[in-house]
Amino acid sequence: MQKTQGMVAGAVFSFGILVGAVFGVLNMFTPLVTWILLLFGAAIGVFLWRYGDGKQVLFASLVLVVIGQFGPNALINANTMLNVLNGIMLVFLPVSIICAARIVFEMKKS
Repeated sequence: MQKTQGMVAGAVFSFGILVGAVFGVLNMFTPLVTWILLLFGAAIGVFLWRYGDGKQVLFASLVLVVIGQFGPNALINANTMLNVLNGIMLVFLPVSIICAARIVFEMKKS
């Protein structure tokens, strides 16, 4: 059962990367799309709170957010890649916040 939950959590995490990358390639960052991506990320975060391993998800999502934040300095002329990084960052910013909250609550319990 635990292995199946881990596989589903990994698939959801990968799907979030895919959605962020697709919206980045399409360069569709209107305010509505931005809110949709943030809410989608929050939904992924809540799902991973329930079924994922918090520390691994937090580490992976924070890496994606950091790369999305600092990667554009190295990719000034690669507009499509910049948009992909922005899309991924919009999806995984709420995921990292929710997973960090989960870890804090687990630390408080013990």
